[in-house]
Amino acid sequence: MPRLHGLDTVDRFRAEDPGPLGDAPAQLAFEAMADAFADGSVANIELAVYRLEPVGNADQTLHQRTDELSDLLDRAATRPGHDQESTWTMLGASELRIDRNSGTERFLDWDRFHHGDPIAGPLADAHYWSVAGDYLEDALLTPTEGIDLYPYKIRHYWNAVAEQGRTATEEMYQVAVAFNATIDGMPVIGSGSKVSIHLALDGTIIGHELSTRRVGDAITTIGGDDLLHPEAAHEAIARRLTERGVDMAQYRWTRAELGYLRLGRSSVQDIVAPHYAFVAEPLEGVVGKKLLEVIPATTRPDVLALLERDFTEEGARKQALMANAAAPDSRPSP
Repeated sequence: MPRLHGLDTVDRFRAEDPGPLGDAPAQLAFEAMADAFADGSVANIELAVYRLEPVGNADQTLHQRTDELSDLLDRAATRPGHDQESTWTMLGASELRIDRNSGTERFLDWDRFHHGDPIAGPLADAHYWSVAGDYLEDALLTPTEGIDLYPYKIRHYWNAVAEQGRTATEEMYQVAVAFNATIDGMPVIGSGSKVSIHLALDGTIIGHELSTRRVGDAITTIGGDDLLHPEAAHEAIARRLTERGVDMAQYRWTRAELGYLRLGRSSVQDIVAPHYAFVAEPLEGVVGKKLLEVIPATTRPDVLALLERDFTEEGARKQALMANAAAPDSRPSP
């Protein structure tokens, strides 16, 4: 196992707090890396670079998962389908979808997903966590080779309800529980690292998204002189944003993280490696959106080349998707 020198932050948090940890482990990992550079112990750090297991045949996976999740799916009417990026089956009001690029699995009960009714007194969050945890183990069969999961966040969905002549009130109607992945005890950052489970307020499962992938063999390790200094990473991100025309004087830096980066639910990715992530938010009164930028935590040319290949292929995927969506109508005019 690589020598993490205090970067394996999730287990340390879990020993003190069994609740959802959010982004705290990734922030602590960043701080631990900065401390290692400051005290010279960075020479003792080794981080692995991994190849993700292939996605495989999405159609075969869909068939297998349809059988495994049969208790959830309404088999009254099966309507298979596929598009440029995914394959799916509609079973009654339920949809099970497998992404061809990332392997992300998504199940939704469209009759209840974002159509739930408030109930008298939603259940305690601890109950939703318990139901989601049981579901994670019993139904999702999440890939565990090379990764672990920890409670990340719970989200409550609300509707504004108003009656004539009365002030609007908010009523909760749905809950989502998220688990985040770790590799070697370090948190995984990015949108492709989560398991999200959606529940109606009565605790019924009404959907899930599983975006974890099995981690294959380590292809190399990076450490010591191979690692990018956190300050150098921050400066590179600031330059990148400035070159894009962003006036950084109108933003403040609010978060810095270190973790294994996983891209989004439809993204092409073959290599997973440690990255820094920086978040900047507009100052009060400034019109703008929150900025999130990532950069590899290494200076090794061979590793950077592997990561660049992933980003190039992901860029090509997005361009092809946009071109397909915006293809001109080539039919002759009447």
